[in-house]
Amino acid sequence: MAVAYMANRLGISAQICMSRYVPQVKVDAIGQWNPTIKQDWETQDEAQKYCEELQEKEGVMIIPPFDDKEILCGQGTMSLEILEDCPEIDTAIVPLSGGGLISGVTLGLKMSVPDVKIIGVSQERAAVMIESLKAGHPIEMPEEPTLADSLLGGIGLDNQYTYDIVKDYVDETVQVSEEEIANGMAYIMENHKVIAEGASCVGIAYCMREGVIKPGSNVAIIVTGCGVPMEQIKEIVNTNF
Repeated sequence: MAVAYMANRLGISAQICMSRYVPQVKVDAIGQWNPTIKQDWETQDEAQKYCEELQEKEGVMIIPPFDDKEILCGQGTMSLEILEDCPEIDTAIVPLSGGGLISGVTLGLKMSVPDVKIIGVSQERAAVMIESLKAGHPIEMPEEPTLADSLLGGIGLDNQYTYDIVKDYVDETVQVSEEEIANGMAYIMENHKVIAEGASCVGIAYCMREGVIKPGSNVAIIVTGCGVPMEQIKEIVNTNF
């Protein structure tokens, strides 16, 4: 949506390429800025390959979604906000997918608080980064339907930055179930009156497990993204309230 917005402001064309798993509510939000939207693929990896072919044929510029130095720096500004609000932080819990968000936040926090513990949280379904770490190298996986749809997609077989940063600097990775994600969405809805999408709530879901948060801890949970279809909100409400 940011790419579409800036292209619209600058008066230049933009193509946004996504898998079919991206919910319509997000497609509509992107579409308000009038880019060309393509959803002809089953996976984000396939969409990425199309972008690379388009770059070769037409010379367009690709704005990478995560594996890029500038993207990492932008995501890393979140760490500055966390340190401003909570300089005594000892643990940060961050959604984990391609690794752009967690890489930027990890580097930003550990430069100021070297002993801070970083925990990356993914969904159970098609968690490519976690499976790549287990394999010892980037891999590809088929995508699966999940409440945490924003965490779907590969990390790129030729990953340049995020795989190594996550491998070397993230202290722990965990996965949460679909039921836990739904409970996390319900928790922030009920207690904070915030509508947050499933990918945003994986950290909350993890922290709702008994014993995860120790008394006296200074924990930051990153919650980002609110692209939730209305039918999903209704289902969460009907199931949890």
